Amino acid sequence: ISSQHARSALRSLAPTMSPFTVFAAGSRTARGVTEDGFFVEQFSEAGGLADLCQSLSKSEINGKVVLWPRSNLANESDLLPLTNRGAVVRSFVAYETRNPLIGTKVQVEEHTAIVFASPSALHHLEDVLSSADLERAKAHVRALAIGKSTAHAIRQRDWQNIVVAARPSNQGILA
Repeated sequence: ISSQHARSALRSLAPTMSPFTVFAAGSRTARGVTEDGFFVEQFSEAGGLADLCQSLSKSEINGKVVLWPRSNLANESDLLPLTNRGAVVRSFVAYETRNPLIGTKVQVEEHTAIVFASPSALHHLEDVLSSADLERAKAHVRALAIGKSTAHAIRQRDWQNIVVAARPSNQGILA
């Protein structure tokens, strides 16, 4: 489970599934899944799906079936460490995220910081910026990440100045 939205998919699928193990990307997602009544066997400390898959690939996963409810923007290449070790990955779009910035001129040079509340927010912004604007933003604009998963996504995209909220909340970002 790699997001809060995927938790909803898990809750609706669970009654139809045989016994399964839950792996969660990030402590916040793991806590939520636990609150939903599921046992989380493992979660990634760094918070990202790539980190979770990398650590899972060190386990005996050959022939295991991995179900991944994901967003339409999720990067399926993050699952390569699992498929390369013989896991059978079945992913499906559990929710769709559309980019509300399409058609909007975003001028990042006017900003000293941008708050990213999710990896999707990062992808949305990057999708509407020109290459030159994106490179300037990565080098000069402070990226404020709401939590570890978002920070991980920002780091993967080579942003230079990243600040992670102490707690994954609006209050954490303000602090």
